[in-house]
Amino acid sequence: MTLNGRRVAVWRWRWLPGGETFVRNHVTSLRRWEAVPFGAKRVDSPLAAPDDVILFGPRERLTRGLFDVTGWSPRVRRFLADGDFDLVHAHFGLDAVVIALICRRLGGLSHQYLLPVVILEIEVVIRSVARSMSSAVVQRPRDSRTADRLRSAGRPIAVSTGEGW
Repeated sequence: MTLNGRRVAVWRWRWLPGGETFVRNHVTSLRRWEAVPFGAKRVDSPLAAPDDVILFGPRERLTRGLFDVTGWSPRVRRFLADGDFDLVHAHFGLDAVVIALICRRLGGLSHQYLLPVVILEIEVVIRSVARSMSSAVVQRPRDSRTADRLRSAGRPIAVSTGEGW
């Protein structure tokens, strides 16, 4: 537990491919927040840890598939509602498309429970932010669901300019 008691659920659909060391580094480097990594599907890799929360087992393809198609899962909703989280962090735009819908629905259940989602998307610069930055390069999201989710964001923020990538 952290000193200030803040909890963040760190979401990746596939938790956690071996090439995504930056996600694991992010989770382990947080000092003021208690990070709870969670995903829909476990990926066998050296980055996997025993305390990672995987919501669907390998034999639950149908249940996981329904979640992917509909954007709704009682299991994911229960995990987020019962976890007393202050924030959900989705590391990529496509993952945010999936998890943001549930967070929005949870916010509709109670005025006291509005779960914000932070999206880290290196390849996408949000147009409204990019307009105010003369050196920004605007790229189109590869997926229309990502574009729709970014357009519906209440307060898009740029975390990184991508310099040095």
